[in-house]
Amino acid sequence: MEMLPNEITRLVNLQVLILDFCEELRELPNDIVKLSYLECLSLIGCDALRHLPSGIKKLTRLKELSSFILALSESGAAAATAKISELKDLNLSGSLAITNLQSVEKDEAEAASLKRKQNL
Repeated sequence: MEMLPNEITRLVNLQVLILDFCEELRELPNDIVKLSYLECLSLIGCDALRHLPSGIKKLTRLKELSSFILALSESGAAAATAKISELKDLNLSGSLAITNLQSVEKDEAEAASLKRKQNL
């Protein structure tokens, strides 16, 4: 499966989404940000995933996020990709792997306030 079906976003009460080792997964639906009850999004081993969609910050109940994949500027990714600053207001805990940090400007990285995330 290269793209998670958009129909999954109809599961508005979904709390846990584990997509570990979906090695062919390249894209999540943009509307995944409508899963307002989502507490855990696990993407371990999803190495083909190009980026997370913009609006991840809307998942205010999200506590566990295994991977945050930033789009590479030269990848031709659409404008609707997540920016690292979206992590600022999320109350995450556990481990978080951030991919493609080389495409992040210093001020944007500082805006993410990762130093203040004591449980991460």
